[in-house]
Amino acid sequence: MNALLEWGVGVDLELIDRFVAPPLAAYTRTEIAQCRAQAEPAESFAGRWCAKEAVIKAVSKWARLSLRDVEVLADATGRPRAEIVGRLGAGRPVLRIEVSIAHGAGLAIAIATATPAERLGNTTEMAGLLSTAVLRERSSLRDMATRASAQSDPRSDQPAEGAQQIREGEQDT
Repeated sequence: MNALLEWGVGVDLELIDRFVAPPLAAYTRTEIAQCRAQAEPAESFAGRWCAKEAVIKAVSKWARLSLRDVEVLADATGRPRAEIVGRLGAGRPVLRIEVSIAHGAGLAIAIATATPAERLGNTTEMAGLLSTAVLRERSSLRDMATRASAQSDPRSDQPAEGAQQIREGEQDT
């Protein structure tokens, strides 16, 4: 069987402004507490929403999930991790889920991969797939920032808000 057929990939993109007053019913208590503790809670809520949607899409060939079935928390280093919770998450994990979240230009984006637990040994393949997908989505964000910059005030030499943030963020990687 083609190894790529054994992988699920999901992506979601949202406007951060939609999460100034987030739909709290979609989040667990711990998610709400972690988001509210951030300097920009709307960014955090939007990013987690995107991560939940991306996970739902990534696991769709194996399970039907709702937003409440996916919990996205930050680990001790701040890196996001997603887990299937509740009745679907009980017992030994049958899927390994990886998630990445980014913010910029007023947008939040997340990408998730899922693979059956029996394929856990092939982390090199998973890392390559995730890396390729993240680079593709970062390129999309860069394109959006360029378009936003082109739409900024023509009398100003300043880029539109958010466009510079994405360009500066690219220098970090």
